[in-house]
Amino acid sequence: MKKITSILCLLILLTGCIGPGLSDSEHKITEKYLLIKNGSNKSILVKRVNGSEFKELKILVPDTVISTAVHNGCIFAKQQNYSLEEHKLDKSQNYYWIISISSEHVVGPLSLEKIHLYFK
Repeated sequence: MKKITSILCLLILLTGCIGPGLSDSEHKITEKYLLIKNGSNKSILVKRVNGSEFKELKILVPDTVISTAVHNGCIFAKQQNYSLEEHKLDKSQNYYWIISISSEHVVGPLSLEKIHLYFK
């Protein structure tokens, strides 16, 4: 029984060392844009630079993208800064980004006040 318990504990410890974490993922937003999540609090919005696969990427919105939406030919992203020193999100301030899908023009970071002015 002790040997089985030891083997099970070892297997559980090793599963965290193999492959991506449970919270690692990639979400295709459009043909050229991808949201990459690395860990529970870190995600970035990237653009494919060349080819049909996401091998060469350009970071458009840095850590951490907390939500995205596609509307009228634009990608809208909401971002909070991730503190590397404290290993947590700074939830006191949100920033907003607008990416034109056709022209690939990026506007941001914008505060909530500035994004309201942008649409007036």
